[in-house]
Amino acid sequence: MPILTDHYKEMSPAHLEPRWADARQHFDLVYVLEGLVEAPLALIMLVLHLRRHPARHIVEVFAVAVQLAGTVCYYCPRFFKGEQATTWLYYCDCTFGAVWIVFPLLVLWRHISTAARAADKKS
Repeated sequence: MPILTDHYKEMSPAHLEPRWADARQHFDLVYVLEGLVEAPLALIMLVLHLRRHPARHIVEVFAVAVQLAGTVCYYCPRFFKGEQATTWLYYCDCTFGAVWIVFPLLVLWRHISTAARAADKKS
């Protein structure tokens, strides 16, 4: 995807480095995580939701926890290294990336609230 590749290079200079170079290992690791863990989990979660399987909720929490961890691993190094914003795409990237921090926390909060209500009904 040449256009996206160019945008990624503008968002972070580490994308200018070859794959698995020290400056971009955190990016490459997250890309592997997305392909090997997050995408299969999303498919499993979709099947479980379509079948209304009781395990769908725990798989959902696990999937968003992996998503949150991947997002932290993707964005934190640029902040810790003091990477400077060179384009408006940097700000867009960080803003859109924040969604993947907020959304898992909302899902977790929903499941905690549901469990608390169920416990209240039992007592």
